[in-house]
Amino acid sequence: MRYSVLLFVFFIASQAWEVSIESIAETKIGVNVVNTYDQPITFCVWDSPLDKSDDVFRADLFTFVDANGNVPTYIGIFERKVPTLGSFITLQPHQKVQTFLDLTKGYWFPAVAEYKFALNTMVLLRFGEVDGEGLPALSTFDLQPMTSNSVKVQVSKVLPTPYWFQSNSSEGLLGGPSPRANCNSGTQVNQINQAGSNAISATQRGLSYLPSGSCQAKTGYVTWFGACADTRYSTVRNCLSSTITSLQKTYPVDCAGPSCTSNTYAYVYPADSTHVVYVCPVFWRVPTGNCIMDSQPGTLIHEHTHFNDVCGTRDVTYGQTNCKNLASSNPGSAVTNADNYCFYTDSCY
Repeated sequence: MRYSVLLFVFFIASQAWEVSIESIAETKIGVNVVNTYDQPITFCVWDSPLDKSDDVFRADLFTFVDANGNVPTYIGIFERKVPTLGSFITLQPHQKVQTFLDLTKGYWFPAVAEYKFALNTMVLLRFGEVDGEGLPALSTFDLQPMTSNSVKVQVSKVLPTPYWFQSNSSEGLLGGPSPRANCNSGTQVNQINQAGSNAISATQRGLSYLPSGSCQAKTGYVTWFGACADTRYSTVRNCLSSTITSLQKTYPVDCAGPSCTSNTYAYVYPADSTHVVYVCPVFWRVPTGNCIMDSQPGTLIHEHTHFNDVCGTRDVTYGQTNCKNLASSNPGSAVTNADNYCFYTDSCY
C-alpha cells in the first residue's frame, strides 16, 4: 500500500532544507533530503537515514506508535566511531539525495498493526563544502534536528525476536569481560581484561566524586553534564551506579563483529540482554589505562551505558569539544549521551 505524504520543512538559522519520507511497500520506505537553500550544505551522515547498511540500522531514527500504543523495539546498533571523509555529504543548492530503508532491519514490531511513524533524529550540519579542506572537525558542525512528515505502514507479520532478547545466562555472576574465541589469545585478551578492570575502577571513581543528595556543581560534573539540577544529577549518579554493576558482571567481548568498520571503536545492540560488546579496529589503537582521554576503558563504559537495562544512553554527539558544548548548551541531552560518560570517567576527577 502506498500513502500520500506531505513534505515537512524546518529552518536552520532561517535557512531551510526539506526532508520527507514515503511508504513504498509495507515496511519499505523512501527518504528524501533536499537542500532548498542557495548555498551548499554539508552534514555528517551519522544518526541520519543515509548512514545505512542493508543488514542493520546504525541509529534509532524513527518514532512509532500504533492504535493500541504498541511501540517497536530498536534492534539496530549504537557504535562509537571516528569520522572519515566518507562520513560527510555535501548537497549543492536544490540538490536532492534519496535512500531506501527496510524498517525491519532496525526495529522489531510487537504486533500485526498499522503503525504511524516519523523521522526524528539529530545530525551535525554546517553550511558550505568540505571538498579540498581535508577531514573536517566535528566541532565545526552544529547539531540540528532532522524531522519529517508522518507516514503509516502496515505490518502484516510479527517476525521472530532476536536471540539476545532472551535472559542473560550470566546475569548476577561477577566476572567482567569474557573475550570470545575470535579474540587473539594473547595481546587482545590481555588488553580486554585490563580495560575491563580499569573501566570498573574509573566508573567507581566517577561515582565517588559525586556525593549523593542534591546536585553539587563540581568542576567535573559541570564540564561534562552542565548546570546543576537535582533530576539530572540523579540521572548521572544512577547511570554510573548501573554501569558499575553491568561492568562487574560477566559479559562477552567479540573481536570480529560483522558490523565493524575501519573507523569504529566498538558497538552494541542496546536491546541485547546478554551485553555483548563488539570491539573494532579503533579500539586497539587507543590506550588501555585510566586517566587518559579517549581510552579502551572509556569505550567500554560508553558502550555499557547504551544498554536499555543499564542507562539507555544514545549517541547525541561525539568528541570532547562537542560533548563539552552539549553540556553547556543542552545539559538534558548531555546526561543521556554516551560519549559524555566516556570522557567524564576518562578525566579521573
